[in-house]
Amino acid sequence: MATEKQRFVRDTSALFVAAHHAQPDAERAVKWAEALWKKLADMGYGDQQKPVKPRGLDKDWYAALDADQQRWFSAFWAAFAYKQGRNEAAQRWHELGKLAQADYQPIIKAAKLEAAKILPEGQSRKMAQGWLSERRWLDYDAALQAGADGKGDSARRAKSERIRELLGGLNHARQTLIQLPEQGEAAEYWRGEIDRFSKALAAANPEDCSGQLHSP
Repeated sequence: MATEKQRFVRDTSALFVAAHHAQPDAERAVKWAEALWKKLADMGYGDQQKPVKPRGLDKDWYAALDADQQRWFSAFWAAFAYKQGRNEAAQRWHELGKLAQADYQPIIKAAKLEAAKILPEGQSRKMAQGWLSERRWLDYDAALQAGADGKGDSARRAKSERIRELLGGLNHARQTLIQLPEQGEAAEYWRGEIDRFSKALAAANPEDCSGQLHSP
């Protein structure tokens, strides 16, 4: 099929030859028609080049994700601050491939930290597709690891406090029982307390309290 330019040159050349039928010159007519086409194109007439879309952007990349990828991408998009270029970001998410939950979670957490970051005046936020393409979530590995270590330290401190509390109660019950007659309600009460503290201690620290559980 002839292009618009080919049709123009053909038809215009024919008109030129017909107008100069006394001295027809087909070669001159074609050159003149091509020159006229170029002039018209330079002035905005004739074929207009269609803008070239970036590769892949005519595709719905969110729809190309499977259900699990869509769920995690939606969580990422909700966390990320700069809400521009969703389809491009979905394309980058697709390029990550199938990841495990443990791999997705740091990306989401890093996106939240990125959103909370205060930028210097005049600096603009990076769009999601660039952030994902450059794997910028890795910038937050140290911060995320520090947070995880901090939570672990807090849990260990709370456990140590609980064990010290139970050991203190157990020792107090034992010392009190030693000072009482073996028979009587008071002795029975403190034997019950020793049993209660011993069981609680076993539950709180089962791997390291076997020596603490023997009542006198």
